Amino acid sequence: MSAPANRCGFLRGLALASATAGTGAFALPTTAAQQSHPDADLIAAGVEADRLDAAFKAACEARTAAGRAARRDHGLVPLALVLNAEEKRLFRHWWFGMPGDPPYPRVRPQSAPDGSWRNPDLAWSGRGLRVVIERAVGRLGPAGRTPHLLRRWRQLLPLADAHDRRVEEAHARYRIVELGAAEREAETAWRAARDRMRLLTATTSEGLAVHVGMFEAMYRENIPEHYLPLLLSAANVSGVSLNLREMGHSA
Repeated sequence: MSAPANRCGFLRGLALASATAGTGAFALPTTAAQQSHPDADLIAAGVEADRLDAAFKAACEARTAAGRAARRDHGLVPLALVLNAEEKRLFRHWWFGMPGDPPYPRVRPQSAPDGSWRNPDLAWSGRGLRVVIERAVGRLGPAGRTPHLLRRWRQLLPLADAHDRRVEEAHARYRIVELGAAEREAETAWRAARDRMRLLTATTSEGLAVHVGMFEAMYRENIPEHYLPLLLSAANVSGVSLNLREMGHSA
């Protein structure tokens, strides 16, 4: 969904809320039961979206932690599998997916002086080697450097297969596929809940606060300048404290 469409629910709610601001529509009758609140559905949708957002973040953290553990388990791809200079030049023109990449590549991070990992090198997987071995003659011709490349790739294949097996075993131990699927499922549920919120228009300050909170969380770092006064006004009306320091603004 595009950014303008994402903003529709918030903008509709703000417009309606602004139109009723002086009419008492923002006052919740003290005798009214919770279920009779004019924005009960929107408030409930906001609570559900927050719950699913927390579940999605937890799923992301679980998958990330498992991925780190699996990488420690299977170790770095062997240095011998890193593409050499000739192969890097070759794959600038022989595309498999992204320009410059071999098929099904692995990555080997380079250690930076500060201890972080930067600019990972591309390395061979067994699957990728089989693809290029099969296609080399047809794509590069039988002569020239092709025999040398084929010889090198066939020699690398046992090492690449052995690393692939270690990766697969580590992924199975740490349930990488299962946790990745759970993360995607949690994200889908969270996005669906957020979409439901956009279809509900606020008519009270409590309902408007739900839209303001969602809008601020989604666009904190990239809200267009011409929307900022609208967001600040809605936050003031609904009593929401905004955190816009990333944008260089304060509410």
